[in-house]
Amino acid sequence: MPETLVSLKIAKKHIDTSEMKDRIVQEALDELLLYYAANSRQIGFPEMVIGTQIILKKFKKSTKSSSYR
Repeated sequence: MPETLVSLKIAKKHIDTSEMKDRIVQEALDELLLYYAANSRQIGFPEMVIGTQIILKKFKKSTKSSSYR
């Protein structure tokens, strides 16, 4: 798992909007894609992906939004 620390400054009126949540999920997935694409030829790539795969499967099961599934 890549170690990342992200700090977002969001106005209070935008925090609970679905557009903001969609944007955050999309940006996180885009960054994961870039990270794994850069490391895809490493010998330990399958082990590198397992943790993220488990987390994404749990997220898919627990989310109520059909667009995230």
